[in-house]
This record gives sequence, C-alpha cells and structure tokens, in this order.
Amino acid sequence: MILEASDNSRLAGVVSSVIQMPFVWRTFSRYSPDALRRSLAHHHELVTALAAPDPDWAESVMRSHVRAAWHAIRLRDGGDRASGPELSDQGSATADQPPL
Repeated sequence: MILEASDNSRLAGVVSSVIQMPFVWRTFSRYSPDALRRSLAHHHELVTALAAPDPDWAESVMRSHVRAAWHAIRLRDGGDRASGPELSDQGSATADQPPL
C-alpha cells in the first residue's frame, strides 16, 4: 500500500533490497527502548502523512526514520557519536551512510 501510494519506483527498489525479515529482526534486536519508541512514532507519523496525503511530509519522515535507525545501530555497536551519515539520493548504503 505504501509503495503504491508513493508512486516511486526507486523507493520500491530500495525497500525490496533492504526489507528482509532477517535484516529487520537484526535491526530491532539492537534497538534500545528509546530507539524502539522513536521508530514506532515514525511509523505512526508516516501513516498520518500518507493519509494526508502529503508526499513531502512522508518523504521527510522516512528519511528521518532511516537516519535515526542508522544512528541507533551505530551507537549500539560503539560507533562514533559525532559523525553522521550524509544522505544521498543514490539509494545505496555504505558503512558510513544509510540507504536514502
């Protein structure tokens, strides 16, 4: 439903390459309680933005969600708190940046 509403083929490609059950489980199992609450809030806000319908808002929430997840995992793994990902429109992830 969300992918159809987005009408964004690149998003569909990124989601299909990233959202796999083992990946999702590994990610959630590494979240702190605060990170889990933030993630859930992002999900609720994304649904609200899609219902609005406001694609710019939905994109903003999704970018924030991915960035927050990237930081939560990095911090949990002892990553550098000061450095952060540079978000690009390339749709690829590296150790230094999330996939958006």
